[in-house]
Amino acid sequence: MINLSKGQTIDLTKKEIGLKHLDVGLGWITRMDLDAIAYLLDGNDKHIETVYFGGKTSKNKSVRLSGDDLVGGGVGDNEIIYVDLDRLDSNVQKIALYANIFKFFGIGKKTFSDVKDAYIRVVNRDTKKEICKYVPAENCATCDAFHFANLVKNGSEWKFVAVGNGCNGSVDKLRKQYL
Repeated sequence: MINLSKGQTIDLTKKEIGLKHLDVGLGWITRMDLDAIAYLLDGNDKHIETVYFGGKTSKNKSVRLSGDDLVGGGVGDNEIIYVDLDRLDSNVQKIALYANIFKFFGIGKKTFSDVKDAYIRVVNRDTKKEICKYVPAENCATCDAFHFANLVKNGSEWKFVAVGNGCNGSVDKLRKQYL
């Protein structure tokens, strides 16, 4: 397993020959409702589809969300994005992976500086082998969303890029940058 830093890239399909099925796990120990988001994009970074708590499965079922962890905390992945590389629509050239803090009335403004031990990791679903993990070191005191990583297609290969950028916005607001 390789631990990545912000900006680093790993070629998943070279590291794991024959890789077809990924589990992209997001975890955190803070008792808070974070929502995993996967934006499926074309080669020009234009939006094709979004997988999130309000639409947990892509149209062709190649990208799916495990569910919506409403409380966080605990050990292990809180939410998992399942990606079947061999079933993705050919137009999908990138999957942008985000999490945002679900906002509900009465708790005050929460930011990613309130989220402890957040991470994103990639597991080969078929072998259960963890390929890589990225634990952000950034303190996002003003951010209620975080762009963890991108899965990027390059020919027949898939790469994982640790992006690590704090941002702000709901699922819809974040999607607008790709329209």
